[in-house]
Amino acid sequence: MRAAQPTKRALARENEELRARLAEAEETLRLIRSGEVDALLASGAGGPIFTLEGAEQPYRILIETINEGAITLSSTGAILYSNRRFADLVGASLDQTIGAALESFVAPADRPAFEALLAQACQSCCSGEIMLQTRQGQLAPVLLSGRQLELDALPGACMVVTDISQHKRVEQELRRSNVELEQYMYVASHDLQEPLRMVSSYVQLLERRYKGRLDDNADTYIAYAVDGAARMQRLIQDLLAYSRVGSQKRAHAPADSGAAVAQAVANLHVAIEESGAQISHGGLPSVPVDAGQLAQVFQNLIGNAIKYRSQAAPLIQIAADQREDEWVFSVQDNGIGIEPQYAERIFIIFQRLHTRQEYPGTGIGLAICKKIVECHGGRIWLEAAGGQGARFCFALPSR
Repeated sequence: MRAAQPTKRALARENEELRARLAEAEETLRLIRSGEVDALLASGAGGPIFTLEGAEQPYRILIETINEGAITLSSTGAILYSNRRFADLVGASLDQTIGAALESFVAPADRPAFEALLAQACQSCCSGEIMLQTRQGQLAPVLLSGRQLELDALPGACMVVTDISQHKRVEQELRRSNVELEQYMYVASHDLQEPLRMVSSYVQLLERRYKGRLDDNADTYIAYAVDGAARMQRLIQDLLAYSRVGSQKRAHAPADSGAAVAQAVANLHVAIEESGAQISHGGLPSVPVDAGQLAQVFQNLIGNAIKYRSQAAPLIQIAADQREDEWVFSVQDNGIGIEPQYAERIFIIFQRLHTRQEYPGTGIGLAICKKIVECHGGRIWLEAAGGQGARFCFALPSR
């Protein structure tokens, strides 16, 4: 006997019920996001139950099925509520988590950090990384995101616990890969210099000894070889400088940025004299960076301002402005300028906007600036100059 087929009316009614449940779930999510639900502690057959007033079944299902740990804590750190995901994170059952102190699941070395996060959460909100320790003794890095709960009977906080183990593994692998790449680049650049130096020396010797004594084609070929060897030497030297930036991370005493500018100007003495460049700056602060690398940043930016000059003599203005907890430096010139659409591209290694015939160089200078600034916790960018020329800015932490 065939089962009765649902009528159109039954299907329509079922569809309306589904729409109503979806609307109810969306409204519940809106209440959660806006904080319009109130927390309550009620008694159940199995002990205290933490629930939410106004949160219906969709909310409870959401909390129990999300891939994040969710807990509610008293001001002393006792777990009043735990979803199953958190219990799985600490390798315990729900009975073992509810009523226990969250601190008992925190690695001993991170307990002071957890206490600080709990105190912040009970007052307003908090976010920070700690290491959990499971019942089996395994460690699991997590991100705690907490917020105060306004409870008359039992003030405390609710927290979302995010497992970041995979993120940490990827981060560690990326860090290891970057170190290996920097080491490879350093070794390759360093070891290539000696054979290239020999090639360059002998090609230059050929040019000096036989130029004009062979036919015109031979002179042209020798000139190409000399130019190619010289460009390869500059490229290897710049690659070596780029690879060294990441290997020199350490704490630094405050460096006088005015002295760094003076060092850069001294290194560019010949180019400044030939171009008639005028460089000016007001008072410049001390910042906790490597003094030599800061001078390298200024040297690259000032050198670019001289290289990409217009018909007029270069006018280069350097300034510093303190904004909250950082110093923002600017280097502005009156040169040919840069189109805004290239503002990101110019900081990528080997990226050039002009041919070598127009302007010499390897396309690494701004990439070195970017790497130095970012290794010191800062950032660098191209800013609209409001007219002719270019304005480069970089920010460094003031402490």
